[in-house]
Amino acid sequence: MKTLFLHIGLHKTGTTTVQQTFQAASHLFRRQGLDFIPIGRHIGGAQHNLAWEIAGLPGFDAALGTWDDAVAYMEASQHRYFLISAEDLSGISPAAISQLKTKLERFDVRVIATLRNQVDYLESLYNETGKMFCREDRPAFIERALGTMESILDFNLLHANWSNAFGAANLRFLVFENLKGDLFGNFCEASGIAAVIDIPDYRKSSMNLSTSAAFLEANRLFSNAAAPWTSMETYNEELVDVLNTAALELGWVKGRDPFFTLAERRLVHSRFLAVNRVFSEQVTPLSEDYFAEPESGANPTGVTAAEIAQLAMRALIIQRQELARDQAAFHRAARRFEEAEAIAEKALKLEPERPLLYQSLSAVLVNQGRLEEAEAHARRIVELAPESAQSYRSLGYVLKTREKWSEAENALRRAIKMDGSLNILPYLWLSEVRQAVGDAEEALALLNEAVEIVPNDPAVLLRKADLQESLCRFKKAEESFRQATASQLNPERAHYSFSLFLERRKRFRAALKEAKAACLLRPDSKAYNALRVRLQEKVKQLSQTKRSQGPDQQDHRNRNADN
Repeated sequence: MKTLFLHIGLHKTGTTTVQQTFQAASHLFRRQGLDFIPIGRHIGGAQHNLAWEIAGLPGFDAALGTWDDAVAYMEASQHRYFLISAEDLSGISPAAISQLKTKLERFDVRVIATLRNQVDYLESLYNETGKMFCREDRPAFIERALGTMESILDFNLLHANWSNAFGAANLRFLVFENLKGDLFGNFCEASGIAAVIDIPDYRKSSMNLSTSAAFLEANRLFSNAAAPWTSMETYNEELVDVLNTAALELGWVKGRDPFFTLAERRLVHSRFLAVNRVFSEQVTPLSEDYFAEPESGANPTGVTAAEIAQLAMRALIIQRQELARDQAAFHRAARRFEEAEAIAEKALKLEPERPLLYQSLSAVLVNQGRLEEAEAHARRIVELAPESAQSYRSLGYVLKTREKWSEAENALRRAIKMDGSLNILPYLWLSEVRQAVGDAEEALALLNEAVEIVPNDPAVLLRKADLQESLCRFKKAEESFRQATASQLNPERAHYSFSLFLERRKRFRAALKEAKAACLLRPDSKAYNALRVRLQEKVKQLSQTKRSQGPDQQDHRNRNADN
């Protein structure tokens, strides 16, 4: 029987760190035998869509995958171990848990839940909602949380709901406070995952930082001033990002300080003291933090008008910089390179130490063929942000374009080492470098790694198919082309490229079928229609001259040659 590790959260216990690391190193874990399944993945790489489906939440999108899709995927897979992680599962009803049990009855399900001291948990949740422009003040937030979150905050109730369905022996409760340090590595050990597979090397991720009380208060005031245009459901995400960036630059984001007053912290603590003792004695031992009465709390005095003005001014500058960068990218895409260059240059005069602006300018200069200047700007990016993988990606791209193969390879390998599997571009560019220096096998291996990271990216698959064709691996190339045509992203381009491949293999009827598919998706394309007309003529000629051999004999002969 196959085993499914079902990680249900809780929220605010490092779930994003765990999920993003599994996502970044998913191809490494698959090699070790654990599949962090692609079905239902949403923000942060987690399978949130599956949680939203079983909970009946409005965010569910069937196109991202359902539980039935996930079950079918796991049953068809060659792997024995699987992982699904979605913290919203921790709040689903007993009826939904029972429904989930039925769907997963053919698997050995091991439920993993990470607990956190309820006082710290609610403070962290308040911090999160504050960053998302929640307009509630602290007392209202605490009252609502205590009244509606009992099934999560009462660990005994959480244990009862899940053990009734999956059995107490298949539940493993982790204590968040015991996981700190190498959170991901400790999670793998405590969850039992490390007991069944060897944990591969992975890029260590830092946990989310808490913001300062001043920032939360400023966000709340901004939110109230913007009402009714801003709410928990429809907040301005771009503005939140700008304010977060501004707060970081002003030093408003710092370590873990209390957000609740001492009285508020003691209220939450007393509410769960008795149930925590029962849980600790009967289920899983909890640390002393769960029982010691809080001795300190925040002393909120509000935020001054000067502080808000400082934050707003910094946010305005950042917003202008980002607008300039976006405008530069737009004009570059429209091939209005001189305008794009002027916008980037103007922004750099205002803020000469911003790496992203140099990146925009470097890209514009590459488009204009001014490669020496582009390289100078790319090297400046590395000087300003030497710890950023993006810096080395930008430099590697320019060096590749300048055909400085050795330097380009060094920069791109460094980007891959720093960024893990979060970006496939350095794999693609390094593949080009290795192919240029005559190492087609490593070039193909790099493309295979990119496919493992993003399995259905048509650009990667088409490049892989072209390389396989150049190596005379025609059957493999055809498989890659077919996989690209199944993608939801630009399938018309894949059909067109596949048609050209089949034409080169003299499989004209099959090529015509792909050309027609491309034309259906892009009926206005002159290139696609020209290919279709050309192939129709070739098929007509083939029918006339080869009629005595049968209508499909020529295609059949060429397919055999491919194999």
